[in-house]
Amino acid sequence: MRSERVRLHFRILLVLWTVVVLGLFINDAVHIQGTTEGLAVAEARAYFNKDQAARLWGASHGGVYVPVSHATQPNPFLVHVPERDIVSPSGRPLTLMNPAYMIRQMMEHYSSLHHVRGRITGLRYFREETAPDDWESRSLLSFETGCNEALEFTEMGGEPHLRLMRPLQTEEACLKCHEVQGEHSGGIRGGISIAVPMEPYLDYRRQELTTHALSFLALWVLGFGAIGTAGWKLQRSVRAQDSAELSLRALQNNYRTLIDNSMTGIYINQDNTIKFANARFAETHGFTVGEVLGMDALSLVAPEDRGTVSDVVSRRLQGANVADDYEVRCITKTGKVIWVQRRSTLIEHDGRPAILVNEIDVTSQKQAEIELKASEHLLKRLSGQLLQYQDTERKTLAREFNENIAQCLSAVKLRTEAMIPLSECDGPSAMAVPLKRVIEDLEATVSAVRAMTKRLCPLVVDDLGIVPAIQWLCRSLSQATPDIRIRTRIQVVESDIPGWLKADIFHVLESIVSPAVARGRVSRIKISLRSGDGSVRLKMLGHAQNSRPQNPLEDGSERGVDFIAVRSRVEAHGGSVRWSSRLVGVDVVAVAWPLQGV
Repeated sequence: MRSERVRLHFRILLVLWTVVVLGLFINDAVHIQGTTEGLAVAEARAYFNKDQAARLWGASHGGVYVPVSHATQPNPFLVHVPERDIVSPSGRPLTLMNPAYMIRQMMEHYSSLHHVRGRITGLRYFREETAPDDWESRSLLSFETGCNEALEFTEMGGEPHLRLMRPLQTEEACLKCHEVQGEHSGGIRGGISIAVPMEPYLDYRRQELTTHALSFLALWVLGFGAIGTAGWKLQRSVRAQDSAELSLRALQNNYRTLIDNSMTGIYINQDNTIKFANARFAETHGFTVGEVLGMDALSLVAPEDRGTVSDVVSRRLQGANVADDYEVRCITKTGKVIWVQRRSTLIEHDGRPAILVNEIDVTSQKQAEIELKASEHLLKRLSGQLLQYQDTERKTLAREFNENIAQCLSAVKLRTEAMIPLSECDGPSAMAVPLKRVIEDLEATVSAVRAMTKRLCPLVVDDLGIVPAIQWLCRSLSQATPDIRIRTRIQVVESDIPGWLKADIFHVLESIVSPAVARGRVSRIKISLRSGDGSVRLKMLGHAQNSRPQNPLEDGSERGVDFIAVRSRVEAHGGSVRWSSRLVGVDVVAVAWPLQGV
């Protein structure tokens, strides 16, 4: 029944649409008709004004003298005008042509240029060819009653024309020729008639009507199609609604079964009261469904998290933008604390706002996360302790090499040098050359031992401090590569930095700067070290040789491996390392350590 009513309404709408489109087309056709006629009238008036201007110009000059020819004979109606006929100095006969004669000749001889015909006529005429026809006679009579213009759309010679006629008024300059005929200034002595062919305008009107008719037809078809499509969709929707109502009844019967067997706890919170809950939710908290209905929703939340949950619920009811998912601690009926992950949604329950919440027990996952974080923390502490142990062992070995082996080798070198003069006391000895070679080998061995000592542990950090050690490192690199400029800015107090951190700072700086300098990847380096806010910050700005910065972590060469080792060392003591590209061609490596360590 409802589908039939919809069909009837759409039929009425289609009829109304047809009437509206037809009315618009008729109105447009009337407008085109008026525009076409207006253009024709404007053209006729333009030609009249042109002829009127030529006539007035000729009258203002008292006529025009032209050569006498077969087409232009002396005007017999100007015989009374003195000097009607004159002779030019060359002996050529000239005759006076009055404005009416001039206009009539122009209309007769040149109307083929624009296919507009015109002539001068009057109720009193002197030649038969200037006699007015019936329409012109009626128009001339209307001029005597005060009418200023006559228009008529008619046929002439079987073709449609627009005829326009305006009165011909006698001007003061016209009396020279027409005063003898009884004319006086300001009087009406006839009219000028213009006939404009309408066929071009009618063609234009037909084209416009055809174009507009096709446009309105397309509009009607589109509207008809849109209305028909909408009606079809609406009927289908109505039928679908009828079917949905039947299905809804069946779904409502299965709704409770589906909700109760859901693996997710579901409840509705309205006014901080549980209005609905499924079996999974009640089971998660150790209650039955009947026990949780009507309970205060916050009573199931651990006391330390109730403020957070209350804020989330209130902001959700106010329409604020809050996170859909959050984790919260809850208390079961037996007092056990569990972790649940909730997703809340604003709904309408019994005509009022409420919160629909889905929750999952994530206690086991949360416990695993806590244990994993504890393991990571322990691993970092062990890594830090291992690095400190390695640094201590390296320092011990470095001092052993530097203070014992290097000293012993130096002593052997000095004794060997003392043997050379003794072997040459009685003259040149064959032992002098081998002894000098031994001395050279001892010097190379001592240099190798001292270089190995520096690689194991830079004793300059313990002996002088971190600030002189950084300056020593920069000087060494500058001497090795003079083309690279290195600038430093140290803003720390030596006594404020713990010993373990001094070694870390030096190792990290050496691991970052030395490879960049050795491989020639930078042209300028700026190093800064400052402390504040309970941390020490080291920053290196390297201006790359090329314009493309390169992240050390993405480098497949040894530099990437070194950088990963640096990051491991920094993070072992609770620090952080970050690479960025501030400008094109500028690498920035920023390292920060907390002063208290890990």
